Order: sequence, then structure tokens, then C-alpha cells
Amino acid sequence: MRFAAALLAIAILTVFVRAQTFQVDSPGIRHTGIHPFVEPAFDPGGAGFGRGLDTMAGISVERTHFLFLADGKYDFIRKVDDGAQVPHEKGHYRGAEGYLFWRRGRNYFGAGPRWSETAVTPYKKYAWAPSAGMGHEFGADGLLRVQWMFFREMREYTDYPVEVQFTPGPGQPALAKYCICTSGVVGVDTNFYVRSPASRGHVLFHEDFDIFTFHTSTTDPYDLVLTRQQESTRGITATASFGMTIRF
Repeated sequence: MRFAAALLAIAILTVFVRAQTFQVDSPGIRHTGIHPFVEPAFDPGGAGFGRGLDTMAGISVERTHFLFLADGKYDFIRKVDDGAQVPHEKGHYRGAEGYLFWRRGRNYFGAGPRWSETAVTPYKKYAWAPSAGMGHEFGADGLLRVQWMFFREMREYTDYPVEVQFTPGPGQPALAKYCICTSGVVGVDTNFYVRSPASRGHVLFHEDFDIFTFHTSTTDPYDLVLTRQQESTRGITATASFGMTIRF
């Protein structure tokens, strides 16, 4: 299966990691620090994308009572099953996110926005998603951090290289190079860090696993019959990446 590696990694972590009381004064843990980081990663493919390499850079702030994370990413992957492929197609995915968390012992809670661009030869699709969630520290020596963020994509729109004919409506001209088309993406982004970013380590293993639901992308939002048909066709999918976070 395409996601066998991701599911196996999650199963291994779940079985072999024991939750222990998080010790603020443990010798392997520190709550404070500002860490720029870079992360090369491999994406085995999924959610309509082919396999490829991912790159990420950002900054994390670890404090006694709060955490902050901001990063940007560029993935050398492209869509492979959206029905709009052209010969010799090129593409990429890029995104950015920023989260602020309040820490309470081993747990932390917070929220923030995320933005994404999916680009292929026939179009570019953009979305931003408000996100909220929590994380938990496992192991007294900073063995593992797991973070769950719920997200819902909003303000989706698509840019085309040439003008396209649409059914006109509020915000959507009859002839335009953009479309207020949506996919109704709602999901959970789960991140595993081994070791925890709260540890003193400079190299961390990072697995990012997204599972989400969606509907067939709308292509002419004010053609109400077509749009109802597309929005009623729903599915569920997942994607994962495996990287090494290098902190400075």
C-alpha cells in the first residue's frame, strides 16, 4: 500500500513508546530556547501527489509556559490524478504555517493559520486553513512529542493561465482567470518528533501524517446542479512525509 510505511511507523511508535511523567528539571529536557531549523524530507506520495523530496525551514521557540512555531516549505512533488494532466507537466507544492501554544506540564494547546499553494501546468490552487489542536510530551528524557492539529481549508481559489468561461455570480465573473472553486478539505495533521523539540538534541526525526476528507473540486461554482453533484462526491485520503530536523 502507498501509505504502508507511514502506518507502520505510527504503529511502531504507538506500541513501543510509554507515556511517563514529563520532568521539567530532567537533564535531557529544556523548556527554553529559540531554534532556527531546516528539514529535508521524503514524501512517498499520496492524496493525489506523486513521490518526491520536501524541504522546510523555520523557527521554533520553547518557553516554560508557551511554544511558538513558524515554518515554510517547498515540496518537489506534483498532482498525478486530478484529471487535468497535460504532457510533460510540471508542478510543486508550497506552504507556510504559524502556531502559538500554551504549555501546561506535558501538554500544550494552541492555534494558528496555515496557507498552501498547489501548482501544476494547467492551474494554481490556493487555500488558507485556520487550525487548532494540542500536543503531548512522552518520556521523562524528551523521547517523543506528538502533536495533533485540526484544520479546515477556507478561502480557496484557483488561478488559470488563460481566461475560462464560468456561470457568473457574486465574486465570479463570466470570463476570468480565476475561480472560487473549493474542495471542502477537513482533516487532522499529526506530527511525531523523535526526540522531542523540548530536548537538547540538534537532530530530530520528524514524521508528518495528514488524514483528511474532501469532495470533488468544484469547477463552476454558480452552476448549481453541477456544484451540488461535485460536493456530494466525497472521499478520504492521507499523506505522509519523513524527515530529519536539523536545529541550530
